[in-house]
Amino acid sequence: MDKISIVKFLEKWDVKPFEDNGYLRVHRSKYRISIPTLNEDIAYLIGVIFGDGCLVTPSKNQKGSWRFRIQITISDKSFFDKICDLVERNFNYRPTVHILRGRYETYINSNIIFAYFALYGIPIGKKIGRLRIPKIVLEDKNLFYNFLAGFLDTDGHIEKPSAYLYQSDKTVLQEIKEVLEKFSINPTLV
Repeated sequence: MDKISIVKFLEKWDVKPFEDNGYLRVHRSKYRISIPTLNEDIAYLIGVIFGDGCLVTPSKNQKGSWRFRIQITISDKSFFDKICDLVERNFNYRPTVHILRGRYETYINSNIIFAYFALYGIPIGKKIGRLRIPKIVLEDKNLFYNFLAGFLDTDGHIEKPSAYLYQSDKTVLQEIKEVLEKFSINPTLV
């Protein structure tokens, strides 16, 4: 993902990011956001967002500015720490957390990071029936396996020698099945 695409995406929302020593920033924000190339960490984070996360539909705050949020709900503290570390290492941004009913509500309140993931095709708002694995992830075995690991860590589990993925969106499951078959793994959809 490149900075120009992110800037164009956000300009549609009247958000005008600017470059600051190699980072992207927006007016009145202390955060200087790195824009990483697609790597294993990002593929993993896409899988996590597919599972227990979402790009919350932007809304206007009391000052009339758009509010962008990626929300990931996690029940395990060590997994929460892992996600925060991945985000910080790749974007130079530390997510915030609210603990609600024993679960970690992880918030990435950055319009730049929101745009980054939206431009990889993660749907804004409701995900059901709209999830599609980014083509670049589908075409690279290593990226795909990292994506799948993130998805499994949120919506599945492993009981050796099997892995189980629970997802109401059958289209994305079919997509995963086809890629695994391409890599000579024969999954079963139930």
